[in-house]
Amino acid sequence: MAKVELALDSKCILGECPISEASGKVHFVDINKKLIHTLDPSSDDHEIIETPEFVGCIVPRAGKGLLAGLQHTIVHVDTMVSKLGDVVARVPEGNAKEHFRFNDGKVDPAGRFWVGHMNLHWRDPTVAKGKLYCLDPAKKDDGLVVKLNDTVLSNGLCWSSDKRSFFWVDTSLQKAYHFDYDLESGDISNQKVCVDVPEDFGLPDGMTIDSNDKLWIAIGESGHVAQYDPETGKELQRVKLPVKRPTSLEFGGKDLSELYVTTREEPGKNPSPHAGGLFRAHIPGVKGLAHSFEYAG
Repeated sequence: MAKVELALDSKCILGECPISEASGKVHFVDINKKLIHTLDPSSDDHEIIETPEFVGCIVPRAGKGLLAGLQHTIVHVDTMVSKLGDVVARVPEGNAKEHFRFNDGKVDPAGRFWVGHMNLHWRDPTVAKGKLYCLDPAKKDDGLVVKLNDTVLSNGLCWSSDKRSFFWVDTSLQKAYHFDYDLESGDISNQKVCVDVPEDFGLPDGMTIDSNDKLWIAIGESGHVAQYDPETGKELQRVKLPVKRPTSLEFGGKDLSELYVTTREEPGKNPSPHAGGLFRAHIPGVKGLAHSFEYAG
């Protein structure tokens, strides 16, 4: 049976995008409070960096802190002095609309940064849709390149151990998708549904992958994270959390045996005591595939 414990009572409004280092440190964001959190579980040291805008995601940058996706810009984050640095890229002109912001993002095995841009009113089918972008450090002059058009709520991303498959979630459609992935070029093709989450279970949100190439998805509003076989679409197991609204997840710890899960606040009556906290799960026989990949620029 999985063991779940509170790693940090962070009281996030909208905790998201956990990333892990080989050192054991974990970083995550509170989108709505405009904060970047860093936790060192070995010492319980906890640091916070404030951002001037919504911060949809963060990713590690090779030896040089983090990158953060704010509303319409990608910026450096200097974790040594706890402040934001230079702008690395901007949403292409014409796409930086008022009610949009960056959402979930990750780095691929070649060091490229993939990030979704979403409409805050995504539940309204009449509003403009978003895109999935990629920033290639080897082609920085190209800026953010569109990988997918007409996305609604772009969320979890991950890559298979053989680096031939890319997985991506559009929450609004209740689905995770599989793409053929070319490591050298970063091209994706042959989109197909690999997981279809029943609406009565909850909303598929953040996603990661384990050492056996099984997908783990945070199921929003369900109080669970779930493991899926991407080849069959079958749900393999659920892990229950002591909160109702998980948002994202990533394997961490020095041996990748710890699954970190971000959560969000629970408005209304009878909220869970630690809603918005960061949780840590130990699941027998399950480890992550790798620590979070680093942006190579």
